[in-house]
Amino acid sequence: MQKLLAIPSAYIIQNGYWLHFYAGAKGTGKFVEITWDEALDRVADEFKTKAGKYGSETVWPYFFAGTMGIIQRDGIQRLRHSMRYSRQAANICTELVQNGWIGGAGGPMGPDPRELAESDLIIVWGGNPVSTQVNVMAHISRARKERGLNWL
Repeated sequence: MQKLLAIPSAYIIQNGYWLHFYAGAKGTGKFVEITWDEALDRVADEFKTKAGKYGSETVWPYFFAGTMGIIQRDGIQRLRHSMRYSRQAANICTELVQNGWIGGAGGPMGPDPRELAESDLIIVWGGNPVSTQVNVMAHISRARKERGLNWL
């Protein structure tokens, strides 16, 4: 179950294909089913309300790559620029990864995911490929089946 905190007083929960909105006090477990259109409208309305009350920079578009390509990953920048939402130099998780690569390998680099299937041992540090890098997991899974790969 993935939680998306879109509205401070409530969660929209994605479980399979259905979205639910809190119908009672938080923690009561009472939800009302809503559509994707309703969920997106709630998010957009809340962005407008908060930006109107506190200024546009109150909205911070937190995002980054995961399995996204450059179009998906950077497409949010158009919205951020046009709405004058908060800016960021980098994503908070990538700063940790960058410093880890610099400290451990001398610079930011990584293996070509296609080469992972040829590895004898893979250590995933600071990532969750099961949830965020389906492409990487395909290569790891193949190596586990074909060659008995160990991975941490």
